[in-house]
Amino acid sequence: MARRFPIAGLHAYLAGPWRVQRFIGDRRRDDRGSFVGDALFDREGQGLRYREQGILRLSGFQGEASRAYVYAFPAAAVANVHFEDGRFFHTLDLSSGGWSVEHRCGDDLYRGDFAVSGEDRWGVVWQVDGPRKALILDAEYRRVRA
Repeated sequence: MARRFPIAGLHAYLAGPWRVQRFIGDRRRDDRGSFVGDALFDREGQGLRYREQGILRLSGFQGEASRAYVYAFPAAAVANVHFEDGRFFHTLDLSSGGWSVEHRCGDDLYRGDFAVSGEDRWGVVWQVDGPRKALILDAEYRRVRA
């Protein structure tokens, strides 16, 4: 996704259903996998609840997988992303069409690069490095239109 598409109203941009495809590369095990599923940003109070469900294929495993986050919006183009249990994950500002972020999870470091390429398409690449993990998680989201 080379071209960047600035987002002024992040809540409105994210709201609704998306299709997600995620490539998973485990550099430590020299293994590759994927996640394909549906993601929904649904209104919760003044924010959004993110929930994805789909099929994970990795290391001989194939089965259902899901994850959820809560997005709060302190400004029009900015979200504070929290895990479901309320712990802070990261800030997201797509006013320029892109954003880079870091998050520590114990001794593991997550580096995320977000890019918006259009009104119906965005992606994020997470690189995870640490004593327990060496991963690349490359996800693409495409809006589901009725």
